[in-house]
Amino acid sequence: MGKTFFQMALGQGVEDLAKRRIEEGFKEGHWVMLQNIHLMSRWLKELEKILDNMLSEAGGGNSAFRLFLSAEP
Repeated sequence: MGKTFFQMALGQGVEDLAKRRIEEGFKEGHWVMLQNIHLMSRWLKELEKILDNMLSEAGGGNSAFRLFLSAEP
């Protein structure tokens, strides 16, 4: 059985990897945790678009997919 939980701390230059992890998780049913999203507040609009696009896809994704976000207040 492969790895089904991915966590990553966000910061400069990891946008593409985070997007790839989310897309893979959506298709394959992984759990993805993005930590420190407060460090990339400008990227949150892009994250919203990614999630909107995934939810509007025909056929949807794997129902086991979970996305967790953490941030400092």
